[in-house]
Amino acid sequence: MAMSFFFVIKSMSYRAKNSLRDARGVGRIWNKNELRGCEKAFKQATGYDRDPYLRPPMGEFSQRTLKICQDLGYKTIFWSMAYYDYDVNNQPGKNYVLQHFKENYHKGALPLIHNTSKSNCEALDDVLTFLESKKYRFGTVDEFTMKKGIIKISCADKMYDGKPVKIRIKKNTNKTAKVTYTIKNQDGKQVKQAIKPGTYTVVANVEATKTHRAAQSNKLKVTIKPKPQPTISPTPVIMGKNLLTYMIVLV
Repeated sequence: MAMSFFFVIKSMSYRAKNSLRDARGVGRIWNKNELRGCEKAFKQATGYDRDPYLRPPMGEFSQRTLKICQDLGYKTIFWSMAYYDYDVNNQPGKNYVLQHFKENYHKGALPLIHNTSKSNCEALDDVLTFLESKKYRFGTVDEFTMKKGIIKISCADKMYDGKPVKIRIKKNTNKTAKVTYTIKNQDGKQVKQAIKPGTYTVVANVEATKTHRAAQSNKLKVTIKPKPQPTISPTPVIMGKNLLTYMIVLV
């Protein structure tokens, strides 16, 4: 399933566009009241508080508008992929949209796709299928604003002693999150703990929180060596003439 998000403005996009353009020093000044007014209008129309994200119309911004958003608790969102799709009377066509994604997709991409575009609607299923074939997943805007989760672990080889391998966390940037471990034996079967002799692979998984993304650690290989068997000296065998000698001594 692919997720998407929409940015809503209080009035027509023409006004919003010129508001941000004017913020660079031309015409009237864009102020905090406009954002608060948008919040109020959104609440009245939907019954919900709007999420704390803002996408500058036309991608136009200034240091001042960024600071206003930050002061009001907003995060400014920009796109990394866009194309001429917003003119309903001059559409690029389904094939163009698909080819654009094939040539420009990248890790962490945030494409701008206008929902009024006929070409986008026709190409969307093929676009998603293509990206899935490249092992991409579709996240949420929340993930873009989260801190990157990092976790690193270590564990040492040991001799079998009936106790599980100790896994040590060397680094974890999200210490409040739950950490689980994926442990597989040498046959590739997942097990709860590494206890029996053999070779195991271990990976730590950290769940996502409101501040951090989910994270996966480095993959480790650890070996539990079998406990060596005690050495038993062979019992001497007395044969022939030596038997008489032993008998004499014993007598």
